[in-house]
Amino acid sequence: MEYSVNKDKLGVCKAVFKGCLEQSVDLDFNLPDYCPDIQKILKCQIYPRVISRNVVGDRLNVEGVTVVSLLYLDAEKLSIRCCEHTSPFSNTFNLKKECEGVIIFTKTKVEYINCRAVTQRRVDIHGAFSICATLKSKEDNELICEINEDSMEQQKKQISVSNLISIAQQQFSINETIELPSDLPPIEAIIKSDIQTFLKEYRSITNKLIVNAEAKFNLLYISNIETGEVKTAQFNIPISHIVDAEGIEDNCDCDINIEVLNHDMQQKLDGNGENTLLGLDIKMAVSVLAYEPKNIELLNDVYSTKFETEKVLNTLNLSKFYENIQIIHNEKCTIESNSDNILEIIDIWGEMVSVEAKLIDNEIKFFGKINMCVLAINEDHKPMYFERLVDFENNYDWNDKPGNIEINPTALIVSLDSRVLSGKNIDILSEIKIAASIYSNIKVEAISDVIIDEEKVLEKDTTAALTIYYANKGENIWDIARKYCTSVESIKAENDLELDEIKEHCMILIPM
Repeated sequence: MEYSVNKDKLGVCKAVFKGCLEQSVDLDFNLPDYCPDIQKILKCQIYPRVISRNVVGDRLNVEGVTVVSLLYLDAEKLSIRCCEHTSPFSNTFNLKKECEGVIIFTKTKVEYINCRAVTQRRVDIHGAFSICATLKSKEDNELICEINEDSMEQQKKQISVSNLISIAQQQFSINETIELPSDLPPIEAIIKSDIQTFLKEYRSITNKLIVNAEAKFNLLYISNIETGEVKTAQFNIPISHIVDAEGIEDNCDCDINIEVLNHDMQQKLDGNGENTLLGLDIKMAVSVLAYEPKNIELLNDVYSTKFETEKVLNTLNLSKFYENIQIIHNEKCTIESNSDNILEIIDIWGEMVSVEAKLIDNEIKFFGKINMCVLAINEDHKPMYFERLVDFENNYDWNDKPGNIEINPTALIVSLDSRVLSGKNIDILSEIKIAASIYSNIKVEAISDVIIDEEKVLEKDTTAALTIYYANKGENIWDIARKYCTSVESIKAENDLELDEIKEHCMILIPM
């Protein structure tokens, strides 16, 4: 039997690859000549930074640099010093098949690090970090929504989903020259710096996305080498970038991810010959998944009133993009030094260890861990360092919404305020920005094909025009019509029924 079908198209985001690799860090190096001798190591940390990611055939190549930062006390002046060692790394993921038109997400995590000073100028470091990669692509599905054949009875259902209309990713650079505030002394040596980005707003127009964000740059530096005096500075850098995204439309819903890949600094002299300027080069990547809401109609069941019919079912994994939420969470905690009493705090910074989210009852619970790092002056007027793990938790209302949701959270520390309580205790108030894209996962069985066998004609009782049927409460008219090889509409018309379900035990007439 020849018949035509009406199909609807739906774009979905598909994760075509997920994998992790471990990269070892084994270093044995001497301090540069300009660095003073080590009296005591305060902190040693690995900062893996992914610089480039590209897919060639069935391989994903990830290249970057490993920055090992050594924070220590100067053996001569007992002041804080920092030495960094940078080395390149390269990893290849086997994808098992060629991948085209994908966007790449990478995440690094330090597994462990061991550091010891072999001599006052030689350091032995052993550690490892993992690189996890996810590749996503846009997949266009054709869904059968109607069969054009008079003898075919079709049961349909409507589903509200998100149609992926565009997927894009771009790398770009921000070059800025920033100046220290006038009330801060010039820079003599940089101890530590970090950059975090915050999405502020976006606007979509045809085939383009305008992204406005902000980069927060934190700086810890030595202002006087002789005395070891340390200062902190913070800068807000506005970011505006246009992403080319084919297929994107006005006012669509976007899931946007902005990440800092790497940053470099160069000290510059101002007009007075002092180091109050910094040339900042930030390498960033922005990824976008653009959706439009769509109501699709799928065939739930089908049969012929004339011939034997076989339906082919296919399980579809669809999704609905709800929103990108951004929460400002304030967490107050008290941490304690396990050694010296604290006289003065030099700087406190937080390293985000983990953030997770779970739907519990009618709330999304965000919870995570922060490694609070404290650089301070003890009661003997000497620099000291310690760190503590701090938990945080935030509840977000999710009433009257689907329970089968997928939450992809991130968290950044916006600011930290602290004060010394007494002795070894510090009160810390942290402002944390939690962001999460929320999707509803929808798994449905849809008909992908129908096979009609014209050689197998259905046998019907044609001795009477009507058949009496005693229906039970809750019985579905579709099931009755299918049993007697007739149509749902003819049963409804014959019995003046409006609903698809029998509301009470009754006798109905079935047209034959």
